Amino acid sequence: MLTEARLLALLRAPSGGLITRPWFDRLALHVVARRYLPLSRAWAAALAARGEVARFAEALPLDGALDDRDRDRLSRSLAEIGALDATARAAEADWAAAAFGGDRLSGAALGAVEARRLRAAWRLMAARRAFSFLRRRHRWSPLRYEIADPAAVEARHGRDRDAPARAFAAPEPMPAIEESGAIATPSGRAVRWLRFASPSSVMADRVMAQVVAPRGVLDPPTLIFCRGFFVEPSQWGQVPGFADAVCDAGFRLVELETPWHDRRRIDGYYGGEPALARAPLGLLDLFMALVREVAVVIDWCRRTSASPVAVGGLSLGALVAQLVAARATHWPEALRPDGLLLLTVCDHVDRLASESDLMRALGLPAALAAAGWDRAALGRWRCLVDPVEGPAVPPERIVMLLGSADKVTPYARGREMAERWGLPEANLFIRRQGHFSAALGLLRDPTPISRLAAVLADSCR
Repeated sequence: MLTEARLLALLRAPSGGLITRPWFDRLALHVVARRYLPLSRAWAAALAARGEVARFAEALPLDGALDDRDRDRLSRSLAEIGALDATARAAEADWAAAAFGGDRLSGAALGAVEARRLRAAWRLMAARRAFSFLRRRHRWSPLRYEIADPAAVEARHGRDRDAPARAFAAPEPMPAIEESGAIATPSGRAVRWLRFASPSSVMADRVMAQVVAPRGVLDPPTLIFCRGFFVEPSQWGQVPGFADAVCDAGFRLVELETPWHDRRRIDGYYGGEPALARAPLGLLDLFMALVREVAVVIDWCRRTSASPVAVGGLSLGALVAQLVAARATHWPEALRPDGLLLLTVCDHVDRLASESDLMRALGLPAALAAAGWDRAALGRWRCLVDPVEGPAVPPERIVMLLGSADKVTPYARGREMAERWGLPEANLFIRRQGHFSAALGLLRDPTPISRLAAVLADSCR
């Protein structure tokens, strides 16, 4: 079994550099688009089917009829996933009661409840493999497309496009934040959770965020980090080594659960699916929610620490982080980030459908065209998805990592943005990697994270 420790050892060995190369990106893109996401679509349909084969086949849908053998096997798989779902829901309820209930637990007691929750969640997530047999004989879309036409998006967000500052205004008043008890990791770091109501009426749910504090630091700077599409550490487990790298650099790490991901997933969809399946409306809703949720966490950080607060992200999370920095120009000064960490990022988000290899592999350009969207129609919404105003963070406090072979968030777009913003050469890390290998490469060489800590220490004294 490839444990977290073994993966990190493999990446950091002298031969680990052979993994973090563009060949890995070609393999990863194929696996994500042709296997993982189609199996995720079947998994989500199975959860919504409640054990009924007919409902499953309708929700997917399949490209042909099931034979008797497949029907019997599918029936068993649906029963299995239903049982795993019930177990995961019960474990989550126990965890919520232990973390935020009247008799809140902490320390080893809370850690044991968290371990049971993670085991149950992992088993449910891993049940995607139960549908591999169908993939050998059938094909279906990796996304459940429900794309609104331009007129519908105009009716929903036309006023927002005309007043972006209002659309992304910091919540007032701020929602109340609940804090869980803390547990200690093997490294001695304290882990706790935050919970608050999303300020987005579209989401209308509760935001969860995990806080990891470095050992022995009384008032650390904070890195608020937003994750990429389909990344769900609370279900699959934390990204190996990332929290260690952040805390080793002296930061307190706050990781938000992205809308429609993790425990914010909605029935009938897998984590992150609605944002792309309903694009561009889904992306607008996600950006407008998460940017304002980050504002809530910045406010909490200011109240719990006198040290600098940075915002960062990877892939989708980096697109959100750069948008936070742009919208913060209209926020109260206390809510403006002190630093920015952008990992595999680009601007012109409205063009990603046609320029990103991942979006093309998922069939998004054809789905958008069928709903009446072209480049001009998408471009009308750029003011809501791009940092067109420039960031509220000085360029000397912005650190960026780009992969020169990145074809998911295209490298040229990211490089142009770095030059337009005037990033110092020492803050721009360009590696001969693609989108996925650059993310892995950060675990092998986390210098961009330590660079952010250094520039904040120098400029915020």
